[in-house]
Amino acid sequence: MQGDIIQKRWSHYKAAVLKEIGKELEILERSRPKLKETEVRIKVRCCAVNVADTLICSGKYDQEPKLPFIPGYEFSGEVLETGSKVKNLSVGDKVIGLNKDTFSAMATECLSEERDLWKIPQDVAFDSAAALVDSYATVLIAARRANLREGDTVLVTVAAGGLGLAAVDLASNLFNAKVRNIN
Repeated sequence: MQGDIIQKRWSHYKAAVLKEIGKELEILERSRPKLKETEVRIKVRCCAVNVADTLICSGKYDQEPKLPFIPGYEFSGEVLETGSKVKNLSVGDKVIGLNKDTFSAMATECLSEERDLWKIPQDVAFDSAAALVDSYATVLIAARRANLREGDTVLVTVAAGGLGLAAVDLASNLFNAKVRNIN
């Protein structure tokens, strides 16, 4: 009997699930999906709630989710398990993540592609880390949509706030692009 309880605990997790557009989220138990080679299973500690989450749940987003749906794309947490081709993360690492394509972070755990996760220092609080993702996520999504490549030039019109600083940081340090500022 106890073995059955332990097995169930490890094969399921809880999530805030949207079953119908415009309705309230429900906390439900979900079966753990199988981990793909390039995915990482994260124990979610904090999940940011932002405009995209509210728009998608109300049916006003540019994508319509397949229901039932777990919202949440900006999060922080700890690595629980890694796929066979994950190279830069290990079990126990603290990370921030961006599940822009899959959402799914309003849960006790979620899966994320390794490329959408970044290690954070052990002394950074999970809530602060999750809040940081918003600016960086916006820049990362824009850079991917623009197909930003090494050597490209990025014009940042104002680098005084969080979004501008994130644009300079990611363009120069992640994409190795040239950054121009017209301040």
